[in-house]
Amino acid sequence: MRKRGFDFQSRFSHTSINDGGGSWLYLVEMWSMKRIRLVLLWVAGVLSASIPVHAEEQPTLAFSGENIEEGACAVFLDGKLAGRPDKQQLLGAMGLGPYDESKAWTSGPGIGKRRDFLVVFRTPVEIGTVVSPSFQGPDVRLLGTPRGRFVSILKKDVKGDPEVSDENMWLVLQPGHVKCLDNAAETRAMRFTCIGTEERAADHSNADARMRPVLVLRQRMFDPLVVGSQSSYGNAKENRPEYWIQTWAEPRLVAAIAVWYSSVADVTVHALAESARHSPALAAEDEWLPVVKGSVRPGAQLVVLPQ
Repeated sequence: MRKRGFDFQSRFSHTSINDGGGSWLYLVEMWSMKRIRLVLLWVAGVLSASIPVHAEEQPTLAFSGENIEEGACAVFLDGKLAGRPDKQQLLGAMGLGPYDESKAWTSGPGIGKRRDFLVVFRTPVEIGTVVSPSFQGPDVRLLGTPRGRFVSILKKDVKGDPEVSDENMWLVLQPGHVKCLDNAAETRAMRFTCIGTEERAADHSNADARMRPVLVLRQRMFDPLVVGSQSSYGNAKENRPEYWIQTWAEPRLVAAIAVWYSSVADVTVHALAESARHSPALAAEDEWLPVVKGSVRPGAQLVVLPQ
């Protein structure tokens, strides 16, 4: 096994500390039951485990809670101010603290088609990647206007306060749950937009009305599952550990795991040994080498793999 990351295959397992039922799925949108999301990240430009990765390339969050201008953050419903989040809502939404579904940042009780969640920074922050399973758009563009659920960053040359409805101010990031910028960019604000096909109220079934957790990284990172595959085993309903196994045709250096979770759980990461005689699905326990073990809290968080 390589000194850092996973070699050939990897395995994740978790054991729920809270007994609560519900199926455990990859990239699930429902947060009302016990759910988990796993997103793998590799360093941009690293195509093989034989290429060295330096310590400074380890993924780190692009900012902390102190970088956020809380009083300037807001949510807009069809272009009109609909409310402002409190500190805990902001921290949970940006992967900087626990995320409480019952107290999440929402667009309020109003009815509308478009919702913009605006996050403003005290000073410009450098962004290389946005990991956002709930904002995988834009889906389509009509007359230059993006649709769906998508992420934008304020253009560097914009002066004054950001206007969420002025598309000329914003750079809309590419589709996908791992959005790697062509080049790391500095920005003073981020916009998380949900545009539905019809006007809707902010009831619990309307996922657009809630700001779902995201992770914003300083480095440019890719999702290695784009060139790999994933399978799962186990049964969380019976309170038994469930496993996710990721495989690649060639060795990959995985730098971190991005985890979205609705409860508290133990998470263990293993890598299949180079000397393993069996396929990942049939490998014995002693053919899996431990990489990292820890616990996760509700919300989004980054689990960086050790060197």
